[in-house]
Amino acid sequence: LELYAMLYQMRHASCKSLAIEISSHSLEQSRVKGLSVDCACFTNLTQDHIDYHKTMDEYFKCKELLFKGSVCKMPKSAAINIDDEKGAYLAKNLDKSVRLVSFAINNKDAVIRAENLKMDSQSATFDLVYPEGTVKNLRISMPGHYNVLNVLTALSALYSQDIDIAKAAQTLADFKGVPGRMERVKSNAPFDIFIDYAHTDDALKNGLSMLKSVTKKRLLVVFGCGGKRDRTKRPKMVAAVQKYADFAWATSDNPRGEPLAQIFDDMKTGVRSPDKIEFVEDRRRAINLAI
Repeated sequence: LELYAMLYQMRHASCKSLAIEISSHSLEQSRVKGLSVDCACFTNLTQDHIDYHKTMDEYFKCKELLFKGSVCKMPKSAAINIDDEKGAYLAKNLDKSVRLVSFAINNKDAVIRAENLKMDSQSATFDLVYPEGTVKNLRISMPGHYNVLNVLTALSALYSQDIDIAKAAQTLADFKGVPGRMERVKSNAPFDIFIDYAHTDDALKNGLSMLKSVTKKRLLVVFGCGGKRDRTKRPKMVAAVQKYADFAWATSDNPRGEPLAQIFDDMKTGVRSPDKIEFVEDRRRAINLAI
């Protein structure tokens, strides 16, 4: 009811289009029932919300509902990452009435591709290849493999609506990124400082592997695991950090009333190098130690 009331207000305020993130929870709970979707997008499937869905298969089945017309109406088109195993499955089994715009970095069969990808700590540059041509040396001011996939997702959605993506790509030069998503902190320090929202082991692997590849000296990480959420991912997050960080501080991150001692106990089962991690309850203190 709240969603449709909001959409009603937007339409009457002359809003022409809407991009919306639809969670697996809202699909499973029919909170978007009957919604008309012009283009449904799928980026990837990584472990999250297992406290709710119980298994990765159940989690994927909920995401898949968006592409089947069983909750929302059948989408007119779909932008799907076929570098992802589940994305490739979705694309292969998509209803024939849905226009598929596949995208990828590593799969040459994709309709839209990023080729000749180069990255540093501040940006990513690649050739955008699509059926009508190529945009050479497209630069985005966001580092990371996953940010390139996010850009491909957006461009594929536009392409599915017959919008000129070469023209759309030009606007990326002015896009500075999203607060909290591998966001560079302005400072006079003789080193780079980034803030990132990563809250799964896969997100940590993606972000930290990218930073490690462009870091000349040490990579120091401050992180935590949220309370009252999937406890099984906590040791995996620690293992992911320890794989790439030269030293890490584990600290409080929105415990939601769960005892921090319990969160730390779960995290400690993932420690592989005890000499390279310190558990600090106070987040401000942990950040201070890292700086």
